[in-house]
Amino acid sequence: MISEDFRLQFSVLLEHYQYIELHLEGIYACICGRSFFDSLEDVSNYSLTRLVRELEKVDEGRMVPAFGPADYKRLDELCERRNYWVHNAFVVLAFDPQTGELKYKKDRNALRRDTQEAEWMRDFLYEKKSMLMADNRKQISEELDQGVDRSQEELDQSVDRS
Repeated sequence: MISEDFRLQFSVLLEHYQYIELHLEGIYACICGRSFFDSLEDVSNYSLTRLVRELEKVDEGRMVPAFGPADYKRLDELCERRNYWVHNAFVVLAFDPQTGELKYKKDRNALRRDTQEAEWMRDFLYEKKSMLMADNRKQISEELDQGVDRSQEELDQSVDRS
């Protein structure tokens, strides 16, 4: 049996990873040079690793990159750790049969360290995405307005046909 404490800690870690993906998708949409919403849709089903690779490709061509080499190295390490936890946590780790806690201190420390790193990265990416979205506010607003106009036109056309 696995302890509730481990399950809670593990859930918090996964929450951070999900928000990291969300923020990276937003950053990609801001810097790729195409429609913000189309770009969001393009990467919505990418794995975290693929998303980082695509973001890095787009970022290389920018005059002022969103991230530096150290940032991408940190993101790569985060992808590796995320994959470890998502694909191996319940299969590879040893749990104490009496307490349900992680059996080895190194694993407990890794969970704590990776959670702290993911939390830091989540906050860092949120700030980066917020700045980029503020810089792109006009384009995003225009796309929203066009989307509303397009939806209204489609609705009007469907009503006209009936």
